[in-house]
Amino acid sequence: MAVGWGNSGGNIRDAWHLFKVRRALLTDPALSLSFGLGMFEVSIRAPQLREATASILYISAVSILDEAVKAQLAPEKRDNLKTRLAALHERGALLDHAALDDIRDRRNEIGHELEKEATVEELAKACDEIQRQLVVWHLVNDHPPYSIDFERSAVRGDDLENDRIVRVMNGADVVAELKQRLKVESPIGQTK
Repeated sequence: MAVGWGNSGGNIRDAWHLFKVRRALLTDPALSLSFGLGMFEVSIRAPQLREATASILYISAVSILDEAVKAQLAPEKRDNLKTRLAALHERGALLDHAALDDIRDRRNEIGHELEKEATVEELAKACDEIQRQLVVWHLVNDHPPYSIDFERSAVRGDDLENDRIVRVMNGADVVAELKQRLKVESPIGQTK
């Protein structure tokens, strides 16, 4: 299945799927940012990058929750997520109002205060809680977080190329695949 990297068109199920793909790709500890600098390749797996990524994803997850909450209240309007959650809590439509309100508070802290980054573990806990609620509202299916699978092909041909493949998996199903073809440098002293 091909995954578009843009906007989901407002569909909660598609938005959550795209979010889970991004979360798998951006928080996996084996992935890194790589920069080709002439003859050298520099990879960054810094904890600060993982925290920044987790923070951005945390805010995105709560935005999806907010859209789902609005859909549950439609056509009724409320000013903000806090009041929307409170209204759904009064109706008995939330599994855990306190947990969702804490997630909302943490999102505000991450978004508005300096040096309040989320951790990948904190993101995972918030995502689990949000998904539980989305499942109860029948907006998404109950699937575990997506995982990452890596593959590197054998070097082939006179051009000494190989493929590096990253797959985002939902159990045994591939939900997204990224492929990069690289030219492998000849060992020193050998010619092509």
